[in-house]
Amino acid sequence: MFSKFTTKAFLTFVCIILIALFYNTSFIVYHLTFKNFLHDAINASEIKINLSALEYDDPKLINVIREKFMTRPPISLDERNLTKAVVVGPVTAYVQQLLKNQTNGFFIEAGANDGEFLSNSLPFEVYHGWTGLLVEGDPVPREKLLSIKRNAWAASSCLSPSKKSDQINMVRHKRWNGIGNIPKFFPERLANDFTEPFAVQCFPLYSLLLAIEKFEIDYLSLDLEGSEYAVLESIPFDKINIKVISVEINPKAYPERFFKIRQLLTKNGYRMRKMIQAPLSTSLEWKTFIKKHKFTLRSSINCLFCLDKIVKLEVREDDDSQKTRVPNFKVVCEYVVGRNSKLNSFCGGVEVVRCLCMNCYELAVKITKLHEEIEKAAVEIRVIIQQNETEASSREESSVLVTLETYITLYILACKYIFYRTC
Repeated sequence: MFSKFTTKAFLTFVCIILIALFYNTSFIVYHLTFKNFLHDAINASEIKINLSALEYDDPKLINVIREKFMTRPPISLDERNLTKAVVVGPVTAYVQQLLKNQTNGFFIEAGANDGEFLSNSLPFEVYHGWTGLLVEGDPVPREKLLSIKRNAWAASSCLSPSKKSDQINMVRHKRWNGIGNIPKFFPERLANDFTEPFAVQCFPLYSLLLAIEKFEIDYLSLDLEGSEYAVLESIPFDKINIKVISVEINPKAYPERFFKIRQLLTKNGYRMRKMIQAPLSTSLEWKTFIKKHKFTLRSSINCLFCLDKIVKLEVREDDDSQKTRVPNFKVVCEYVVGRNSKLNSFCGGVEVVRCLCMNCYELAVKITKLHEEIEKAAVEIRVIIQQNETEASSREESSVLVTLETYITLYILACKYIFYRTC
């Protein structure tokens, strides 16, 4: 009897000890886990508070940006690993003309995406030897941006809409590259097409420039999905010299925002030079997407601003005989498209530049140049004919003009065919 009681007591004691050990071990593990989580949360909070509390030119902030958020350009250009053909878009072409095909310049592209897709800065880098700063807050395209090793600094952040560093919640569309807040005019059901919000660290533009010690900027490209005015307002223009600025915005859809941007830049010595519609917003794929989700297409337009002192270096705009010319798309439209062509009806009757894909744009530039050469040759021929008034020269005049007319007719037909086949 005693032995049975002793055995039961012993087993009960062992069970109590095991239960106590189990709960004690679980408590220790839970305690350590919670302690580590709390420690990490406190550290993250301290980092956020410290960065947001620092002034935009504080040396501590600049060191953090330089060490944690900046990637230097590659040592050699041979390391560059582009995956697509470099295309000169309409915005880049116009900026090139404003800056007279300047070489070895410096650009900033905010909203750089993967560094290749519709990049306004890549042609400057490849064809004119520029370098610059690429700013991209979305980690998905930024991974490719870093892999192609462009000859430029890469900032793993977004631009802050104020003079303070901050973390901003962003969303990414599941189909389209790019991040931003869900626009208010999207239907509620479209929110299902976006990822869950995620935090992106943002810094003032001036802080990024302090980190790389660069203050002479030839071209600034802003594509920030709505925060362009706030970013521009945060720039100390008395400390940075920016020659040309392009801002992607639709003045018709957002007139107040556009007016504020124009007023701000005019106040800081800039003059608006041109509006160029972004190619992506008029692409067939994008229009199909718009139609599928049944919301209004609000096309993006690049508004280009140039410093007054740069404008004054150009020939005055009212001097038509000497004005610096850009590709004349109205001429291309007149000679190539025609009022009743299929291409013109597809474009909805707007200028050719608004519906051309990038390859068509390059073709349009070449055709425009060829057209100008033909016009010049025709003028020279007329001058020669006027200088010779003999009967022989009259016969020569008829022959030359017939030949010229034939060439122009063939040229127009060829252009129509090429555009129809290409676009």
